[in-house]
Amino acid sequence: MSNWTVAKVYVYMVALITFIVVLFNFIQLVRSIPEYLFDVGYVYKMSYMDARNELYMRKYGKYPDTKETPEFSEEEIKKVIDERYQEEQNRQKSYTLKNIVTNGVSFLVLLPIHIYYFKLARRSEV
Repeated sequence: MSNWTVAKVYVYMVALITFIVVLFNFIQLVRSIPEYLFDVGYVYKMSYMDARNELYMRKYGKYPDTKETPEFSEEEIKKVIDERYQEEQNRQKSYTLKNIVTNGVSFLVLLPIHIYYFKLARRSEV
């Protein structure tokens, strides 16, 4: 135990920290791939009242009063709900793709650094 120097402890700590970060990035990468491929995540679907209020905002430029009951056809409201649902799906898909790229790049950059420090720590000369 007397051969433990500050440099050796430092190298082991760096190896441990890089291992933890590499492991975290790998787990996040593995979790994100099925979400991207199979649309596993939850996507919010707009309610009928929210869609009606949004149509009112588009048409009149203000939020409807409680006294006012705007009349819109079912097709118009369904179209707004479907548009918002599709936008939310696209947003979630792009967010998941961003996570895949970010975690993949971090994993690929940190893995060689971890291997280098682990090999350095295993050598007895440090």
